Amino acid sequence: MNNKIDTIDGLLKVASSALHESLSASDTRKTELLREVATAFVDARNHFYTKEGEPDWLGRTYAYRTWVREAMSRANVPSEQLHTLQAAVRYHSGNILRDRLDDETLNDLGLRKSSPRERSVEKRERASNTLNLFNGGAELQTADEIRQACALIEAALKRVNASTVSALPAKERRAARAALQSVADRANEIAGAA
Repeated sequence: MNNKIDTIDGLLKVASSALHESLSASDTRKTELLREVATAFVDARNHFYTKEGEPDWLGRTYAYRTWVREAMSRANVPSEQLHTLQAAVRYHSGNILRDRLDDETLNDLGLRKSSPRERSVEKRERASNTLNLFNGGAELQTADEIRQACALIEAALKRVNASTVSALPAKERRAARAALQSVADRANEIAGAA
């Protein structure tokens, strides 16, 4: 994107053009284009003001949202792709805002300091740790590991409804009951030895 574009009309043209191109772009190119859209959207927020007279960094004013709808409309974004594109642009916008704004401004806006990218990395790490608990490996030795494994098992079992198990065909019901009994037996064995 041409960084010299700073008029609201110029930003609208850049955003709608990049949005339109992203509709048929390869995944790599689409990411680049959606970053370009997010940059234009964040740049545009400097042209819209809250009732307090501050730039609309959160993108909540009616005028800004109308401007974004116009960009989407000019790009001919199909309604079935709108949600996905908006989510991707929000993701990139969050990263851009955190790169541009200082910690005090982020705090004043009620935004976390960690970017969507950083939170995504943390979420993947948590998911990886959860999978590691259940994919075999070394014995769980710390109280935290044991509590975490039990909490996850309990959360999963809360999703199993006894009436649903009872309504299963006989063969499936026997298999489900055997699996549940195996978990209960192992839990009782460990709890009894502790």
